[in-house]
Amino acid sequence: MTILRPVMGNIIGGGGIFILREFSSSTTWIKQPGLVAAYIVGIGGGGGGGGGRRGAAASQTSGGGGGGGAYIAYRYLLASELPASVVITIGAGGTGGLGATVNDTDGGNGSPGTATTFGSLLSARFGAGGLGGLIGATVGGIGGLADLSIPSVLPGINGNSGGAGTSTANGVGGASTSMQTAGISGGGGGGGIDNVTLRTGGAGGRAFSITGVQSAVVAGGASGTGGAGGAGLNNVALQILGQFNTTALNTIGVGTSGGGGGCGDILGTIAGGLGGAGGNYGAGGGGGGGSRNGANGGNGGAGGNGCLLILEFY
Repeated sequence: MTILRPVMGNIIGGGGIFILREFSSSTTWIKQPGLVAAYIVGIGGGGGGGGGRRGAAASQTSGGGGGGGAYIAYRYLLASELPASVVITIGAGGTGGLGATVNDTDGGNGSPGTATTFGSLLSARFGAGGLGGLIGATVGGIGGLADLSIPSVLPGINGNSGGAGTSTANGVGGASTSMQTAGISGGGGGGGIDNVTLRTGGAGGRAFSITGVQSAVVAGGASGTGGAGGAGLNNVALQILGQFNTTALNTIGVGTSGGGGGCGDILGTIAGGLGGAGGNYGAGGGGGGGSRNGANGGNGGAGGNGCLLILEFY
């Protein structure tokens, strides 16, 4: 998708217009005649949530951990630093781990997302997958971090980690920070079972725009009924170019993460709830809920896909 806007007087660039190009699928970018410079923003794929454990009565059976949020990478390049064409690879969200289907078995780990790249000039790394449910607490996926092998004078934003699935408390909500430094949120942890106590899934993390406006929280699944975690929302924080030029209103942006699934019942007749999928772009999936022997653990939710934006100056 391509959007044209007039250049404001204080923008860095050349002779009068810029073109905003938005990419949600892999392709090749072609340098156009008259280009002066390009400002590039990449978002990697979010991590998938872990699947819930299936465990014996009176055991501590945890839900899966939430997947990590992806990294946001920025780079400003002059036309002389850009080749005639560049391959764009859009990162995919990680798949959710499978809930355990055999008695006394841990849940499967969520898969990491993949990186979004602009040739060798920019790499927006992915969120890690959440660990599958264990006996006790389960660790959520780590958020995406900077690729230090690629130079950039513009600092990126690390993704937030997914929440832990646990049996001794409700699943931990997906992490998200506030205001302009906000990274993409990790998924909520799945709910588990501690002896006879049923746990709800953790809430998905928020998304914050560059102006500090925050999204609603995505709910986790209810306990005891195998409630599914809520799916993350797409394109909640659209102003990811706002710190550079407030007139460049992109139509794709950061999503919110999925909520964790609630645990099944104490008798092993209800499966753990499914983790919610992470929103596009880059958010982590929620962890699946744990279950008692006789019912399956919940599957983790998939991470949100990545994207790339190029603001071209002429």
